[in-house]
Amino acid sequence: MKDVSELSGTIFPRDDVSMPSTVEPNIGVILAIKPAVHAVVTFTPQEFSWLLTLVAGNQLGACYLSFGEPVRGKAFIYSLSFDKALPPADER
Repeated sequence: MKDVSELSGTIFPRDDVSMPSTVEPNIGVILAIKPAVHAVVTFTPQEFSWLLTLVAGNQLGACYLSFGEPVRGKAFIYSLSFDKALPPADER
């Protein structure tokens, strides 16, 4: 996405992360695209604990999002993954 280089997000635990059948399957939503992407994602308590451990141990270097085409600055997030290190500069 042109001219966007920042991601902020809200991630919180929730016991039931299942989706109603009337909603396109997703794990979260993007609420704003510019000037920064702002995402909201729910994780199971176990996933949230794992992520919190990574952050507390300074082991989180990159986040990868897969999301649908934005409409009016909003989009569904289909997948989210984390990595310990940023990719090499020529792959960013």
